[in-house]
Amino acid sequence: MNPLLGGPRTPFGIVRRVTLSQVFYEFKIAHTMDDIQQLVTTKATPTLFPDVKENLTRIQSLGKYNLSVLSNGDLPSLDRAVSGLGFPVHRAISAEQAGYYKPYAGVY
Repeated sequence: MNPLLGGPRTPFGIVRRVTLSQVFYEFKIAHTMDDIQQLVTTKATPTLFPDVKENLTRIQSLGKYNLSVLSNGDLPSLDRAVSGLGFPVHRAISAEQAGYYKPYAGVY
């Protein structure tokens, strides 16, 4: 069953590998499984637009809002991404924890 429609969750690492393989195949890009593995395991750190950190920090300072992150990624990827943001978040939730992917309502 499709996890976007409320079915069981597929580990994000598998989703990434399958998606990359499909994209490479579709565009006739020669690749090996090692190439896919290297792309999947590359440590990704988000790059924010210049005003994002400033504005989110300002919103946080109002004391009215909790900033949270909801990601379709797995826990290790989410932890790396959140730690790379450079400001604290109230809560970080992965689809791995929720058991569903966005935009399925159950993840919220």
